[in-house]
Amino acid sequence: EMCGLRPFDALVADYCRAAVALDLMERNAERELAFPTRTVIYLWCGLPVIHSNYTDLAPWIERYDAGWVVDPDDTGRLQQIVEAVLREPQVAREKGRNARRLVAERFTWDKTIAPLASWCREPRFREDKLAVALRDEARERRIGELEKELAATRRELDTLRGKLLFRLAQKRRLWGPLLAPFAFLASIPVAIFLFVALWLSRGSRASPRRGDESAPASRFQ
Repeated sequence: EMCGLRPFDALVADYCRAAVALDLMERNAERELAFPTRTVIYLWCGLPVIHSNYTDLAPWIERYDAGWVVDPDDTGRLQQIVEAVLREPQVAREKGRNARRLVAERFTWDKTIAPLASWCREPRFREDKLAVALRDEARERRIGELEKELAATRRELDTLRGKLLFRLAQKRRLWGPLLAPFAFLASIPVAIFLFVALWLSRGSRASPRRGDESAPASRFQ
């Protein structure tokens, strides 16, 4: 039976007349992160809850035996729970008392809202997150410093390279007259080698001519 929108007090009265609450939903990211107020109201009204096994509330329900924690896709397990509730209603009543105890001990306003209100009045990083943030900041700052040092070193190298080439060019003009005698001495063996090679090549060309001149003389003899 669909009752539509109802005032909260009337809704709570209906809950209190029920025996068990069914709160199963297909697993998804929203449900995994949610802490459903609806389920807490069920527990507050003394309703044991058949609840999905993947939420943050599931361990509390299991610890206090305030209902049944089940995989939404496990239809066989769900059927067993429903049959047990119908067969042994006293089990559901016992779990209902545990549900009220769970809310009284863990989910009252002072226990749920006070820590959040305190943090909102004085927000701060957790120590571990602050340490990570400081470490990241120090690393980024160090990287920036190293990049600046690298750029400065490259500029200095470019400057030194330019100066070195300029100095070498100047020294080349000074060394030219000093190295000229050595260059001359080094060229003498090369000149001698070329002269000998040329002389030998001319001699090899002249020898066949002498042979040709003696051949007719031998015939005339």
